[in-house]
Amino acid sequence: MPLLVYISRERRPSWPHSFKAGDLNTLLRVSGVISNGPYLLVLDCDMYCNDPTSARQAICFHLDSQLSHSLAFVQYPQIFYNIN
Repeated sequence: MPLLVYISRERRPSWPHSFKAGDLNTLLRVSGVISNGPYLLVLDCDMYCNDPTSARQAICFHLDSQLSHSLAFVQYPQIFYNIN
């Protein structure tokens, strides 16, 4: 079963927190401590992944010997839920 982790950061008024980019930076810094998994799946609270095979497909891009040396991340089209 995959490891699911929810991370939140303390936000101080006098300290810039860089919004989502700062959250992702924090996640990348602590991910080596909380898990030894080589991949991260990042979803916003108003997004959902309707295709259960998309994570497996993304990993296949990284396992391709011709693509893996020049690939940093895989991004799929965004589908939003409950936007109003």
